[in-house]
Amino acid sequence: MSDRLSSQPLPERYAGRVTRVLPALMLTLAIVVPALLFVPIQIHGDNPYDFAAGLADLLPGMLGLAAVTGLFVFALLLAVPGRCFAVVMAMVLAFALLVWVHGHLLVWDYGVLDGSSIDWTGQTWRLSIDLLLWLTVPIIAVAVRHRLVPVAGWIALALILIQAVPAWQTWRQSPEVSDIHRYNLDDSRQFSFSTDRNVVVIVLDAFQSDIFQRIISDHEEWTERLQGFTYFRNALSGYAKTYPSITLMLSGHWYDNDRPLQEHVRDSFRSDSIPYRLRQQGWRVDLLPHIKRVVDVSPRVASNAVLAIACPTRLEETGRLADLGLFRVSPHWLKPFWLNDYQWRLAHRLPALCADGKGSAYHRTGDESRHAPLRFVARAQNEFRTDSSAPTFKLYHLLIPHAPFHYDEQLRVKRLPAGREGFERQSRAALEVVRRFLMQLEKHGIYDETLIAVVSDHGGGEYVDSVDLDALGADVSVGKRDEESEIPGNHVASGLPLVLIKPPNARGRLKISDAPVSLGDLARTLADLLELQDGPAGKNMFELSEDGERERIYRHFRFGGWSGEYLPEMTEYRVNGFGWRVENWQPTGRILAPAESGPASLRMPYRLGQPIGFRPGSPGAEYLGEGWSRPENNGQVWSHSRMAEIRIPLSAPVAGDLMLRLDFMPYTARGRISDPEVGIVVNGSVEHAWRGDARGWRELTIPADVARQAGSLHLELRFPDAASPAELGTGADARTLGIALYGLQITHAIEE
Repeated sequence: MSDRLSSQPLPERYAGRVTRVLPALMLTLAIVVPALLFVPIQIHGDNPYDFAAGLADLLPGMLGLAAVTGLFVFALLLAVPGRCFAVVMAMVLAFALLVWVHGHLLVWDYGVLDGSSIDWTGQTWRLSIDLLLWLTVPIIAVAVRHRLVPVAGWIALALILIQAVPAWQTWRQSPEVSDIHRYNLDDSRQFSFSTDRNVVVIVLDAFQSDIFQRIISDHEEWTERLQGFTYFRNALSGYAKTYPSITLMLSGHWYDNDRPLQEHVRDSFRSDSIPYRLRQQGWRVDLLPHIKRVVDVSPRVASNAVLAIACPTRLEETGRLADLGLFRVSPHWLKPFWLNDYQWRLAHRLPALCADGKGSAYHRTGDESRHAPLRFVARAQNEFRTDSSAPTFKLYHLLIPHAPFHYDEQLRVKRLPAGREGFERQSRAALEVVRRFLMQLEKHGIYDETLIAVVSDHGGGEYVDSVDLDALGADVSVGKRDEESEIPGNHVASGLPLVLIKPPNARGRLKISDAPVSLGDLARTLADLLELQDGPAGKNMFELSEDGERERIYRHFRFGGWSGEYLPEMTEYRVNGFGWRVENWQPTGRILAPAESGPASLRMPYRLGQPIGFRPGSPGAEYLGEGWSRPENNGQVWSHSRMAEIRIPLSAPVAGDLMLRLDFMPYTARGRISDPEVGIVVNGSVEHAWRGDARGWRELTIPADVARQAGSLHLELRFPDAASPAELGTGADARTLGIALYGLQITHAIEE
């Protein structure tokens, strides 16, 4: 039977649907299972704390989605006419092969998918490679279909097994179920308040202080709208990103990178944090962060922590994993479709399948289903009530004005430009969200008695690399601008948070205080205003003098995704005086490296003469410090600030002068920047500058004493002519580009 079947021409062999079943089934599984099951499992395993549910809770939804999709694809294959079946089989097999290639071999690095704009048109080399693959592989498969199709089922099975192995390993190595994945933060009572005593903390992610100053300077009506509030203009962040910042704000506890961050969050919240202490005193405490990992998800701290993952949460996370899986296995030109300008395709649609009637926010239609700030406003208007029998504490963490920039000043959904313009407009949208919420407090008669803090967790250094000193006008003297500062502008920008506080029963126009405060003071301030005994560490912001001297600490790190248990290496600064002035910033000399690595975390010592490249995962990437983007697959790494660092420990004592060689291409904005300058300082003493617009090797002689004393080389590259393509109108990239670095080499200088 099999001999007769194999000798038949392909169109006749697959004329009957029965003979198509097995090969069609295997090919369906080879495409659907990796994209919707294997790759999502690996993504979850690499980033477990990015998701609000564990794999065990998400697996049923993932299997269901894969089954429905698989049945649809399988039915389509069976419906193909017999004369075309072999051609379609060959093409589908080619697609299955390409799914494996993109899912595991050719994984393009687009950076952290955190809302930052992606310049799709500026990556033509990726588009060219993917087009070449997706044209040639199917064509070749069709051309050799007479040999390929008879064994297509076996090839499909091999592809499935090859991809099943890493997924199974990820599943087995997944961490123990944590409280993040064990408990759900129920939002059904997020707008339920007491009639007489309430505390509200609203965190506007990445809202920068100088932008608020610009808004109130240009629109004085905000000083009336924010009745009873004090604007602490001279505030300083603790950290550059959200993860450790909310714990600092609510407990006063600093994180030193000396133990897993999640342990620090848990222990800080369960000791003397404001939510914990109020919970112990019988308050209703509702923690409602944008991402659960930034708080302690435990009934000890949060009244809304329930021992079950709600259906909407499970299906939203299932959809998000499916979106990420499809994004990863798709060619370059198809990825924007799945990303959908960070609204994705499935994450906001699947929760509507829940039939239990819970999580009403997920069942809305239109913009509210896809945009969390709009859902917040709509639910506040529709669900606000004063029915809590206990005093209430609410933490609202809103991902606005954080990118992507989707909202104008009236909360209309539109894509705003990258850079400062889009950031400022979305900051005004964030204030509109707050205004509409405060109107509900007024409407229900509890505004006056409520203690309200509207703060950000850090500034917007991801989007702007400077501070708008002009926003101050003549109101305060900030001295001259320090254009030559060695401290990157995005470090300073990230360190300037918004801090607005309204004590209970405070009224009157918005007040401004230039007292030197820190986000680490918020817990103590709240404790004092609530008359809690033995307040947390920090100072009461209202008791600090504007003229007093105070040294404050800020720790900056480069964000590369939340994939580990520790933060990246942090650079610590001390700030004395007005925080907007970069000349008041000084490095303390402390570099807080993650404790997990110990001695092994140190950069590998460099052997003289060894060429260094900068592809992803290459040893050269370890030497890159602040100011660099992620290395790209074509071997280049772009600077994204006006200064970038390279730290190179040397493997042996230096016997003579060294020759430093750098292969880079300056950013010229398609000819708009003529002969851009690239400066360098080596170990704080050797200075040099190059000019030019072409790629090539630049050389610099380093005296032996400079390297011998330190045993390493600290290179500070400066780009006074750096610019953003988005701001110049030459592209969508919002980074401040200086150079594309390709290679580095250090040799003994040759004496002539």
